Amino acid sequence: FDSQFAFVSNGTGGKEIYLCDFDGFNVRQLTNKRSITTAPAWSSDGRHLAYSSFARGPLQTYVRDMKSGAETAFGFPGAQIAPMWVPHRFELAATLSIAGDQEIYLLTGGGKMIKRMTDSPGIDVEATWSPDGKMMAFVSKRAGTPQIFIQEIGSDRVRRLTFQGQYNTQPNWSPKGDKIAY
Repeated sequence: FDSQFAFVSNGTGGKEIYLCDFDGFNVRQLTNKRSITTAPAWSSDGRHLAYSSFARGPLQTYVRDMKSGAETAFGFPGAQIAPMWVPHRFELAATLSIAGDQEIYLLTGGGKMIKRMTDSPGIDVEATWSPDGKMMAFVSKRAGTPQIFIQEIGSDRVRRLTFQGQYNTQPNWSPKGDKIAY
């Protein structure tokens, strides 16, 4: 009963992150960036919230410690898109445009780069983790149109999941890890 939702609203004119209780009550504004702020993602333990914002120019990743209120902005050049926490670890995947095109990188929750996760000529975005953290689903244009791919973390083996439809995006694992909605 102490669960919270994080969501984006434009109630103040700009897009900001808001929180509410599990029942939709007790709505309160979390960010005040006066910009476009998007893609909130809770860490597994609920202690940290990651999100992206245009507040300082190009889209940048932020991590907020929800207990202390301290906030860290990641200092990578270029755009930083849609952070997503690795289950049960203080690490997250985010799309960065450091090398020109958009690729997915594994980062610490403090903003240090661990490694590049994808490397393809098409953009790779919207990483989401299996509940056990052993696989990552993501969207890629490496097949020509946006399609869902799955990468096994131990072997880095990548396979295409979707073959029907010309625009498949926003993958999300089921809690059991046996299905992906998109």
